[in-house]
Amino acid sequence: MVEIERLKKANSEYRDSIDKIKEILIVNDQKIDSQKEAFSSLMKSALKQVDKNYQLKIEMNKLRKELVDAQARLVEFKDEWCIFGPELKKIRRQKKV
Repeated sequence: MVEIERLKKANSEYRDSIDKIKEILIVNDQKIDSQKEAFSSLMKSALKQVDKNYQLKIEMNKLRKELVDAQARLVEFKDEWCIFGPELKKIRRQKKV
C-alpha cells in the first residue's frame, strides 16, 4: 500500500513535470513564431530596399548615358562651330552692311 502511494506520488510529479515542459515548449514556440515573423518582415523590407536601389542604379545609368551623349553632341557642335562659325560671322557682317 505504501509502495502504491509512493508510485502515485511519483507519477503525479512526473505528470506535473511533463505539463511544465509542455508550457515551456509552447512559450518557446510562440517566441520562435514571433521571431520568424519579425525576420520575415525585415527580409521583405530589405528586398524592397534592394529593389529600390537597383531601380535607382538603372536610372542613374540611363542618366549617365544621356550625359555622355549630350557631351558628345556638344563636342560635335563645338567642332562644327569652329569650322562654320567664322563663315557665319562673315555672312552676318555682310548682311549688316
